[in-house]
Amino acid sequence: MSGAASAWSAPERDRLELLVGRELELRVLETVAATTASGHPRVVLIEGAAGIGKTALLRSFVAALSLPLVLWASGDELETTLTNGVVRQLTDGLDAGAYPAMADTNTTSTTSADPLVVGAALLEVFSGRARDAPLVVVIDDAHWADTLSLQAITFALRRLRTDPVLVLLGARDEDLGRLPPSLRRVLAGETGATLHLHGLDESAIAALCEQQGLGPIPPRASHRLREHTGGHPLHIRALLTEIGPELLADTGDHPLPAPRALSPLILARLASSTAASQRLVVAASILGQHSALGLAARLGEVDEPLAALDEAVGAGLVTPLVPGGREVIFSHPLVRAAVYHDLAAARRAALHARAAKLVEPGVDRLRHRIAAAGTEDDAVAAEAVATAEAQAERGSWASAAGYFAEASKLSTSRGHREQWALARLESLFLGGEVGEVAPLIAQAEAFPPSPYRSLVLGEFALATGRAGDAELLLVTGWSLCQLPNDAPVAARLAAQLAIVIINQGRAKETVEWARRALELAPDGRAATVNPQLMLVLALGMSGRAAEGMAEVGWLAERVVEPGPRVVDAVLARGVLQLWCGELQAAGEDLAVAAEAARTRSSSHGWIMSLYYRAECEYRMGRWDEAITHAELAVSVAHDADLVWTYALAHAVAAFPLAGRGAWEGADAHVRAASDAAALLGDGASQLWAAVAAARVAQARGDHDAGLSALAPLADIHWVDGLHEPGIQPWELLYAEALIGARRLDDADQRLSAVEAHVGLPPGPLGRQALSRVRGRLFVEKGMPAEAEAAFMAGLEGSDGGSPFEEALLRLALGGLLRRQGKRRAALGELQAAYGAFERLEALPFLDRCERELKACGLVPGPRGHAHRARLSPQELAVATLVVSGMSNPEVAAELVVSVKTIEFHLGNVYAKLGVSSRNRLAAVLPSSGPDASGVAGAAAKD
Repeated sequence: MSGAASAWSAPERDRLELLVGRELELRVLETVAATTASGHPRVVLIEGAAGIGKTALLRSFVAALSLPLVLWASGDELETTLTNGVVRQLTDGLDAGAYPAMADTNTTSTTSADPLVVGAALLEVFSGRARDAPLVVVIDDAHWADTLSLQAITFALRRLRTDPVLVLLGARDEDLGRLPPSLRRVLAGETGATLHLHGLDESAIAALCEQQGLGPIPPRASHRLREHTGGHPLHIRALLTEIGPELLADTGDHPLPAPRALSPLILARLASSTAASQRLVVAASILGQHSALGLAARLGEVDEPLAALDEAVGAGLVTPLVPGGREVIFSHPLVRAAVYHDLAAARRAALHARAAKLVEPGVDRLRHRIAAAGTEDDAVAAEAVATAEAQAERGSWASAAGYFAEASKLSTSRGHREQWALARLESLFLGGEVGEVAPLIAQAEAFPPSPYRSLVLGEFALATGRAGDAELLLVTGWSLCQLPNDAPVAARLAAQLAIVIINQGRAKETVEWARRALELAPDGRAATVNPQLMLVLALGMSGRAAEGMAEVGWLAERVVEPGPRVVDAVLARGVLQLWCGELQAAGEDLAVAAEAARTRSSSHGWIMSLYYRAECEYRMGRWDEAITHAELAVSVAHDADLVWTYALAHAVAAFPLAGRGAWEGADAHVRAASDAAALLGDGASQLWAAVAAARVAQARGDHDAGLSALAPLADIHWVDGLHEPGIQPWELLYAEALIGARRLDDADQRLSAVEAHVGLPPGPLGRQALSRVRGRLFVEKGMPAEAEAAFMAGLEGSDGGSPFEEALLRLALGGLLRRQGKRRAALGELQAAYGAFERLEALPFLDRCERELKACGLVPGPRGHAHRARLSPQELAVATLVVSGMSNPEVAAELVVSVKTIEFHLGNVYAKLGVSSRNRLAAVLPSSGPDASGVAGAAAKD
């Protein structure tokens, strides 16, 4: 791979010509650098036309900083499909012991294609390098950087908070559409900026001419150069080598002799060189923007490469060798492009054919073979397809798309050309390049009907929010399959249909499609999403928990380090256990799945694991941990632009915040969940968003708001699992709101419906909630004996349930006993509830409990300080993990932020809570869960 991270050395700085005409831009960058050095990370895009001086500005600015280290990488037109190519340039030569995660992602055998996994490792590098001094990261020609690298870099950038990291991007203005949408959003945000380079003005042109040794030139000459070149520095430099000072001083009206186009000027310089120098430069243009000098010499048959190189340097075609260097580097990509495209087709093909024999086997050799193929060539097409399939297997979708495109052009078979064109489209949008796919869809729609055509068009329809069209296309594709020949594509059609249908809440149909997918591809490898995960979840939603557990019965009771395919099974088992109320087992599986997915699986799997883990922790009364993991799920979901995960992540984040009366945060998450549900229109998103709104209404005691949030669910009849309280207890929340609104008969009907339709084992939590709401209904109906019996039944089955739900039960029972005159018994229940609410810092419910205690004649003592209410979600997450015993680097790794960010948040926590050590923090912020494990570990790390 060409390029490497580097710091500009002193000799190299000395060779940089004085930059003219960019004083304002340099001052802007200096101001941004000063802001960055004070702990405010920034990213700046320097954009302009090709050759306008972006690289020169970057080099001049970086050289003036005199920093100990600058990470520098460049995109390359020939390397846009190279998986993580720019990331590997930035991190080449890093100490593997210091950055093990990055070293792991950079190894050839384990190169990760998930940008979030690579981004998390890159974040460790950026924050580590910026510990002792500001870090500047330069990505020149960013429009040619591979998509996965840009996505990973964006992920890292969005997670820097207080680190002195300045990222500078250089890109052509006409190619900005190649930058990922997520990166463009960062540039448009508060940490981003864009600097547009215009042509030089006349005074700067005069200074440039003087710098080139032409002495002062008359104003008219500067004006003529400005008019002729638009102030384009590269064009001006080229012209100045072709015309003498006499012509510049000419005041006539005739045009300058050189054409406006840069290419003829470059080619004129090349033509004036010796034959050996010409051969070296031409050979280097075949190999790329950067190439090994020895390889270029062999390809160009140059006996004395250093002499030929020196001549090319003198002509301004290539840059000088750095001390100890062995690379030919063109002075500008436009120079290489002019040389390369001037070659006759036959000569260019012959040189590529020769290069293919000289380079090592692999994708580089294939690239030359493809370029050498002057006509259709089935052998090269087959090699391109094999390489594309290997890249797709690794998840390197952009690279796969490029090779499928070449195969489509090289194949002699119309059927194969169409197949590989479809494979290219599929690879593009699986890699997140939906914008590039859209213009090509019409071509695919014109192909004859086939199972694969239906699959690709169906996947695209789903990715663009057209679930109905997607289902129709996929079903059509299934009907066209001829088994067993079409088994691989049939398996993928079935798996994709399982995804479409489960998102619509039709779990019973999902079971059938998932089983078909697994029958056709038992290991699930033919599908982009493991159909076994869909199968287990669908069985759970259908009330068939035992069958779902049997599907993952091959798993060990405790899985420690699952591989990529095992992660899905562990996640599925954890979710099913959660729905069945087996909270302890679910928590263990979901924690393992979340950690494994973060480093060895997909972004989608990581987010799913996080929000289900957070929900499990919410139910278990571990609200600090729930807030931590739900906020992380939200952050990662937005970083990955996975819109279909937004509603669930935001909804779960709202649950514990609502319980604590953190209204601003809870309301914000409810709005975000509702917006996502409205956009997607699927049953799961609607369910979770409505429950989040109802949780907030329950905490506020606003029965009308609860009814308003949940009433739309009562009209949905097509969502399987909708009536399972273990999945989401919306009907119990609805019945509770109906009771509060005095609609007792409606509440009775709703509860009876729940009791009649439960398919999953309700578990202790489900029994608690059902007994409590039923008891409340008896209270309102004036049936105190029945109410007390219902409350007691709920408490008897509370082991393994929810501390919050148990506290609600005791609050309701205590209130009933007080009104019956059973003061002593009432106090016992109310004091137990009060203690639980206080540990959770469930302030709205603590207020209600306090009113009941006062009505019993007992004035509660001073409350424990509601320390958590003073902290932001980010500060609470940091404090929670610190109290659990983690060091700052461990907390940073868990939350996927930098160590400096942890130090910043921890400093705020100490200030807000009036403490100065981990030991004191653990004392004032004990665990909100059933136990306080980890406190000793936190103290030990002081």
